Amino acid sequence: MAKVRKKKKQQKAAVELVDSPLPSLGERLRQARLSQGLDEGVVADRLHLKRVTVVALEEEDYERLPARVFVRGYYRNYARLLGIPEEPRRKAFVI
Repeated sequence: MAKVRKKKKQQKAAVELVDSPLPSLGERLRQARLSQGLDEGVVADRLHLKRVTVVALEEEDYERLPARVFVRGYYRNYARLLGIPEEPRRKAFVI
């Protein structure tokens, strides 16, 4: 009986992990930036963007951003700057 309960707890924990939403691309970039001790101004300077553009990328505020083709490049360069691996980024660039 104890084995059955333990197994059910493990299954429930696995379901909770699957059901938990992953952070959005903007949130992942913000977390990576903060973990590296960078502020928006430094990132903006390195990417040759305005600070408000970097904030809009992190907040995924597409109304404040230019055309989609530019935004995809901004995200790609931002992720590359922070050292985020290529494969997870590729899936997130579907805007």
